[in-house]
Amino acid sequence: MGKNIFKLIYRFIIIVMIIAACCLKTTHENGEQIWFFTIQTNIFVAILNGFLIVDQVLIFCHKKPVFEPTAIFAKLRILVTFFITITCLIYCFVLAPAGMIYNKTPFFTMFDLRNIILHIAVPVMAIVDYILFGTKGYISYKQTWVFLIYPIIYFIAVNLRVLFGGAPFVCNNSYYPYFFLDPHLENQGWGMIAIYISVIIVLFYGLASLYIYIDKKLQQKQIKNNLKQQKKPE
Repeated sequence: MGKNIFKLIYRFIIIVMIIAACCLKTTHENGEQIWFFTIQTNIFVAILNGFLIVDQVLIFCHKKPVFEPTAIFAKLRILVTFFITITCLIYCFVLAPAGMIYNKTPFFTMFDLRNIILHIAVPVMAIVDYILFGTKGYISYKQTWVFLIYPIIYFIAVNLRVLFGGAPFVCNNSYYPYFFLDPHLENQGWGMIAIYISVIIVLFYGLASLYIYIDKKLQQKQIKNNLKQQKKPE
């Protein structure tokens, strides 16, 4: 019972943190935020945890959980965890350093409370939740390509927004949310964008393979622990 209560509170805190961070003062105009990978992936995490909370409530009501035991939900959960990990890595190792070096943005602006919550705290909490409590073993190396579907759709959607007359973003005065998607930034052109995207796809594929490897290892550990518990004398 104590473990289930902990999970319920933990996931509720994640949702509250996401909502609070999205409501904090930002340079984005209303409606702009939704086009950022960060906001979208945090919304995915909030929705995922909403379903997990429903499962926890059902457990308290002495009923079977609906979402967590299913294979499709297990796959969606590892995908959401992967996407929010990407959010953390790209911000901490690409966007934040680029902002401080090229735009001379102060460190405490790049890592203010809002950015810390959305780019670091939520990703870390989501990863920990998955490692400790997530259902493992439902995704294989043959399905690694599935991890790339959403990033590709995101790239297409961003360019369709530009094509159909979307306004420049207030935060960077660009028609694109990120510099590595903007062919007009310093005349870097589509050739450079193609290089960026190629590198990103390779890195995403490698990280997805690593996630599947970790998932399988964690599944094996769970099986061993279950066997040990079954062998313990009463």
